[in-house]
Amino acid sequence: MKNNKGFANIAVVILVVVIAAGLGYFAFKNKTQNPPESKIECGGISGIACPAGYTCITNPKIADSIGYCKKEVFKTQGDCETKTGKPCHNQACDYVPPGKTFEEVCGKDFKKGWVPILNATDICAKEKENIVNVVKTFEDLQTKRDSLGILKLFTQPRNPGDSVSYESLLGSDAAGPRLYNTGLTNFMQSSYKILEQSSGNESGSCAVKVEEQRSYQAHGIGSELSPSPSIPYIAYIVLAKENNEWKIDSYLSDDGNTHKFSGWGY
Repeated sequence: MKNNKGFANIAVVILVVVIAAGLGYFAFKNKTQNPPESKIECGGISGIACPAGYTCITNPKIADSIGYCKKEVFKTQGDCETKTGKPCHNQACDYVPPGKTFEEVCGKDFKKGWVPILNATDICAKEKENIVNVVKTFEDLQTKRDSLGILKLFTQPRNPGDSVSYESLLGSDAAGPRLYNTGLTNFMQSSYKILEQSSGNESGSCAVKVEEQRSYQAHGIGSELSPSPSIPYIAYIVLAKENNEWKIDSYLSDDGNTHKFSGWGY
């Protein structure tokens, strides 16, 4: 009876060890083969090569290990496309959402520069035209000072502070919208230009850098435009998909303020 019990205990221990080893193997495999930056495998016994513009990263402690292809970063678009033979886009990762670190959003070894587009895996590059069209719609509505139309382009606020700012801009508690009528929103935009298009990060959002030409009104509603010439204003329009549609997630000023509507001083 005791021998049977002893054998049963040994069997349980062996089973636990096997399960732990299996889980450890799959965890290691997932960590080394499927990083968030790329899922293109390389290396191994057969020596699978990476496409042009990519470097194979493997585990140096394991012979013939399977690795993954990592994008090389180039200083110019021309250099990137000449050396890789592929279309390239500029990765900047300028926007880090509140509560996240740069490493979490952009990746541990992220470098700013030009990288090749492989199989259109970069959603920001793949959907560049759609993203830029939303930005143009936003800027055209801003030129018209269409406050209601422009606020409809935004994703839903996700925290109490953003909700308060949204209701204030909308003028829910006033006779009309505060956007383009009070404070730093009280300006006329004469023109704009896109400086950098569709740079993305691992969070799935895409940022477009713009320069707007603004003339501010001196005082509140009904005041005359300032006679001073328009001044350039740099902003970042961050987009994300909501219900499979590109929406503006944040309109950010160039001073590091990460509030959802900081481009309007909120």
